[in-house]
Amino acid sequence: MAKKLKWNSDKIMSLSAVVISLATLISLVYQARIMREHEMKSAFPKLELWNNWNRDSYELELINTGVGPAIIENVRVEYEDSIYNMDQANFTYFYLENIKGIKDQQFGHSNIMSGRIIQNGQRVKLIHTNRKDTISDDAVEELWRRGKAKIILKYSSVYEQHWVLEGTGEFPKRIDEKPKVIESFLGD
Repeated sequence: MAKKLKWNSDKIMSLSAVVISLATLISLVYQARIMREHEMKSAFPKLELWNNWNRDSYELELINTGVGPAIIENVRVEYEDSIYNMDQANFTYFYLENIKGIKDQQFGHSNIMSGRIIQNGQRVKLIHTNRKDTISDDAVEELWRRGKAKIILKYSSVYEQHWVLEGTGEFPKRIDEKPKVIESFLGD
């Protein structure tokens, strides 16, 4: 015959402690998952490309309006149905000299390449001209402001989320491919 289990205060207290411990563990795991999701969403970098011009100057500007740093994966330029694996500054020099035949190339720039980190709130002047009415200033503005060429930027967050930005005034699009630069930073 089976022995009848006698419940006394010690057994009830022990069982209660086990149930409370399990409930606490489940709650902590759930909270950790929610915190991880919140951290990933609060580290969202949002890169934007904008043209800024007035009577005296023209700028092609890259801005991180998101809440986390953006890690540049690669930069390409699309021009007349061709893709060039170079940043906007190198392409502008190439365009002015080889396509337009302009030797006097005077414009300011900031190179952007794989591995560069753009902090949230940071503004980078990718191209800058003083609009002195020189041939190169007009050609630079024609190339970027009037949309002859388009910058294609792939970037990632510190949580290995990955986006592509395809041109001025566009919204970044989430892509599924795994970022490679962040892996090299982390040593994977």
